[in-house]
Amino acid sequence: MGDNIFLYVTSLACIIGIYISFIKLSKYRGLISLISFLLYSIPLYILLYTNKSGGSGFVWWFYLLCLNILYIVILLIDFGGYLIKNKKKNKEPK
Repeated sequence: MGDNIFLYVTSLACIIGIYISFIKLSKYRGLISLISFLLYSIPLYILLYTNKSGGSGFVWWFYLLCLNILYIVILLIDFGGYLIKNKKKNKEPK
């Protein structure tokens, strides 16, 4: 459980980011984000918990952690673009 806490925290951060994306950006983008997150995380979690022999559990753990961190960075870039776009839109004179 000690090493898996990193996976759980990063997965929770991804889910929270997807939820915010669903609410703030658009429902379509949020749904696409959720589907892509589930498509890579479910198989890797299954492989992590069922295929642990010979050090392969660490491989699945590492892949899942790297993909979660990459996904968090992608969500942060997406949110940053959204904030910049709204800031420019609010600054324009009417």
